[in-house]
Amino acid sequence: MRNLIWLLIAACGPTRTSSPGGNGHLGGSGGMSGSGTGGYGNYGGGDEFVDAGTGCRYVDVLFLIDNSPSMLTKQQKLAAAFPSFVDAIYDRLPAGTDVHVGITTTSFYRGSTSEGTQNCMSTATPEYIASRYIKPQDGNDGENGGQGRLYQFDGLSYFSANTASDRQPLKNWFTSAAMDIGEHSSAVEFPTAGIAYTAHPANVGTNQGFFRDRGAVLAVVALTDEPDKSMEPLATYHDMLAAAKTQCGGDACIVTAGIIPDCLMPSNNILWQFLNDFGEPTLWTSIEGTAQQYTDVVGDALARVVSTTCMSIPTPG
Repeated sequence: MRNLIWLLIAACGPTRTSSPGGNGHLGGSGGMSGSGTGGYGNYGGGDEFVDAGTGCRYVDVLFLIDNSPSMLTKQQKLAAAFPSFVDAIYDRLPAGTDVHVGITTTSFYRGSTSEGTQNCMSTATPEYIASRYIKPQDGNDGENGGQGRLYQFDGLSYFSANTASDRQPLKNWFTSAAMDIGEHSSAVEFPTAGIAYTAHPANVGTNQGFFRDRGAVLAVVALTDEPDKSMEPLATYHDMLAAAKTQCGGDACIVTAGIIPDCLMPSNNILWQFLNDFGEPTLWTSIEGTAQQYTDVVGDALARVVSTTCMSIPTPG
């Protein structure tokens, strides 16, 4: 039986519970209905939370950042939220925990694109979408952070830190990298594919060393303002990412969070399915939410889930 992760959030804005599945939604400005329960869906509980003392020795944090037009203000809010997450991770994990932080994007095509959405669906034809989805094994388009490659910034494909060391360099690197990504790439977004293909052998040249397996929790955070057009079956993407955690325990070692459009849940978009396909409901808030709501998800909330998951996985020998 999978271990349940208990989490109580004191939200600055209204907190709502979404269904099906009791997935944790911190109320934003979108049109989701729900009842105010004071918690994140199935993440109820109270003061029984205990910080990780044993268990994982490594934490890998992967951010998927939409780099299409219209994303600038959202990237700014994520960059502003990240230092709170670093503080929470450092404060909750044991001193000496090794942390990797990497970034990838939603782009699988380098060139001219044009696409709109209506009712959480793309207005482009399936043929057009397919023409803008070039898998890395079918050819490297050379885009930094594209096709599931990690975004290289300041000479690094990912940032390696340790909870026993100074936390400020990690804050500085990520906030600068998140803004450097920009909003000038493909308008046809493939967030699920972007996350999954970070673990594909075709990207080993840029991504090697980021993922650890045994004793390593993986936290995935998706930031996007459009519905996902990823074209392969959900199981293909799930298995691609879970394969990076076979020695750790597969799904049990992967936690997710999303700053995403409100329409993804009722439309059952593939990104919504993917984020909820790893054993525990995803933490999420609206992409149109406030900077504080971004911080409430990508901050202590996510850090608590990561820390609690660390307690539940086998301790490396």
